[in-house]
Amino acid sequence: MNKYAHLLLILLERLKYHAIEMKKILLLTYSQSGQTEELGKSLVQELLRSPNCEVIVEQIRPLNPVPFPWGGFRFFDAFPETFLEEPYPLYPLDCDVNTDYDLIVLAYQPWFLSVSRPVMSFLKTKEAKTLLAGKSVVTILGSRNMWVGAHGKLKRLLAENGATLKGHIALSDRHSNLVSLITILAWLITGKREGFAGIFPRAGVSVQDVNDANRFGKSLLECVESGDYSRLQEKWLALGAVNIKPNLLMMEQRGAKSFRAFARWIRKAGKEGDKARRWRVYTFMYLLPAAIVVLTPITFFLKIIVLQIRRKSLEAEIEKIKQV
Repeated sequence: MNKYAHLLLILLERLKYHAIEMKKILLLTYSQSGQTEELGKSLVQELLRSPNCEVIVEQIRPLNPVPFPWGGFRFFDAFPETFLEEPYPLYPLDCDVNTDYDLIVLAYQPWFLSVSRPVMSFLKTKEAKTLLAGKSVVTILGSRNMWVGAHGKLKRLLAENGATLKGHIALSDRHSNLVSLITILAWLITGKREGFAGIFPRAGVSVQDVNDANRFGKSLLECVESGDYSRLQEKWLALGAVNIKPNLLMMEQRGAKSFRAFARWIRKAGKEGDKARRWRVYTFMYLLPAAIVVLTPITFFLKIIVLQIRRKSLEAEIEKIKQV
C-alpha cells in the first residue's frame, strides 16, 4: 500500500468517527453506603470506554442528608414516609435537565419494600418530569433480597413521568434470608459490613457481583449506538439479570399488606422524628425482625405446597416481573 492510499484510509476512518453521532447518557443514582453507585458505574463501564458516548454521573442529594450508619431507631423511623411515598426536599441536580439524553441509567435501592425515599422524592418533582419525559431508561438495583414491590412502584413513577423502561437488573445478597437480615441490619445500624460478630459473611451485594455487573454493558452499548432496545431485556436475562425466589416473593407480597397498616398507624401519631410516635416505631422495630424469623421457614414450606397448587400462575407472575 502506497502512502497516498494509507493517508486516504486514515482520512476515511476519521470521517467515519466524526459521522457517528455522540450519544449522551446520564447515570443518575442515590447511594447511601456507596454500593449502589458502584453498581451503576460498573454497568456503564463499556459506555465510558466508548469514544461515541458521553456519560454524565449525577447524584440525587436530600436537603437533609441521610446519615450512614443510620442507627437503629432512625432507620425504622424512616419507614412510614418511605412506604407511603411522602417526598421530601432535595437539592437541584447539577446537570441540565433539559438535555436530550439518549439514555438515562437509574441506579437505585429498595427501602422497606419501596423505592428509597431520596429516589422516590426525585421522581415526584417537576425536575424529574422534565428530565424523563420521552426518555429511554434502564435500571439497576442492589438489595438484600426483596425488591419486587419497589420495582413495581418505580415502574409506575417512571410511567407517570413519561419515561419508557427498556431494561432492568436486580442484584441481591446471595446469602439466606435470615443471615442477610442480620448482616444488613448490622451494616445499616453500626456501619460494620465485614464479618459481623466474627462469624457472619460480608453484608450486601458481593464484590464479585458488583464488578461483574459490567457484563451487561456490551449489550447496552450496542443498544445505545443503534437506538434499538427491543431485545435488551432478553439479552440481560440470559446473563442472569433477574433472579426471583418464589418463597421470598410470597413473603414480600404478604409483608406489603402488613407494612401498609403499620405505616399508616405510625404516621397518624406524627411526622418523622416526632416523640409522639416513638413507641409505635419501637413496636414495628422489634416486631419486623421477629416476624421475618418466624415466617421464613413457614414460607419455605408453603412454597412447596403452593408450587403444586398454582405453579403455572406463579411462574407466569415471576416471568412478568422479569420483563419490562
